[in-house]
Amino acid sequence: MVSAVSVCLAALVAAAPAADGQLAEGIRQYEARDYAAALGALTQALDTAKGVRQRAKVHVYIGLIQYAYKQTKDAEKSFEEALELNPRARLPKDAPRGAQKVFARVKPHSERVTARRTDRTGRAAAERAARRSRDGPEDPPPETRDAVASLEAPGSARVEVAPPPPPPPMVAVAPPPPPLTVEGPPPAERGANVPAWVVASVGGAALVTAAVVGGVAVNTQSRGDSEPWANRAHDIYAQANAQRIAAWSTFGVGLAAAGVATWLFLRD
Repeated sequence: MVSAVSVCLAALVAAAPAADGQLAEGIRQYEARDYAAALGALTQALDTAKGVRQRAKVHVYIGLIQYAYKQTKDAEKSFEEALELNPRARLPKDAPRGAQKVFARVKPHSERVTARRTDRTGRAAAERAARRSRDGPEDPPPETRDAVASLEAPGSARVEVAPPPPPPPMVAVAPPPPPLTVEGPPPAERGANVPAWVVASVGGAALVTAAVVGGVAVNTQSRGDSEPWANRAHDIYAQANAQRIAAWSTFGVGLAAAGVATWLFLRD
């Protein structure tokens, strides 16, 4: 029995520094703005914390992390839990102004809830005391009465039977905070494929130019055919040939640009 008690005391003594260390680590990571790591440390501290003040402080920093993630409703719930555990809970001095406003909005509501609970508890205790003073002590349960009657039978010694001990009080364990869902930045909108459009414009202009130059070459060839002088006809034919070469070259550039633009569009 003594060894079991010693083991329990050692576990409690070891758990308190662990909870303090996890809380301090969570606060340090929160101040470094490593919110994901801070939330993990604070959740572990919440599972091992023993006192209401320590649990309230953990809820305060969880609410600050939820506010940093713009989860205002979850932050309000965490602040409410902190104030219900410790009505004197406060935010750190360097807390964001918006978080201070949320905490100030939640605090009066939590104080009213605590006052109502205290008032109900006090009224229930007063009613039980008045009922006991009016009705007298309650009768023992049938099992206890039968045991006492059997022990008080004639010829037997009187033995007092103590009532069974009351059950140990139940300790309410607060549920863990809801998981945080961190939303990443929205995807960037894809703009127009500027290189593809530029190459396509160049290709279109080259094809139009090739068509115009080709038409001019045909007209020049017709003038050479109708020229009566051989030397002048030779010059006109040379000019038409140069125009045809230019037209075919420009046409090739247009086709190449069209192919490149098509590839750019398909790749996008």
